[in-house]
Amino acid sequence: MKGRTVTGFANVEEDFADNAVWSMGLLPRDRHVMPWRIEDRLAGLGANFVQAGLWRGFAVRDGNLITGQRNFSGEETAGSSSLRWASRRLSARHAPGLLR
Repeated sequence: MKGRTVTGFANVEEDFADNAVWSMGLLPRDRHVMPWRIEDRLAGLGANFVQAGLWRGFAVRDGNLITGQRNFSGEETAGSSSLRWASRRLSARHAPGLLR
């Protein structure tokens, strides 16, 4: 992941989820909904983690790697995948042999 630009469930969303369950008394304050945070883990691996804010559908493409911020980022992720597929198809048509 080092040097790749990625997204995923952001720390601001993790904080929101933790505060929600704490305020309802569903977890003690020394426990978290998730035992680790994807944003922190990816950044620790050297990734450039980007996010769109709290509860936003968001996707980012870095070469062939396409990641979505959250489970409801399907539309954005699919759109990025479709654009990637279309650009590869167009390149293959106009410059065969370059994509092998």
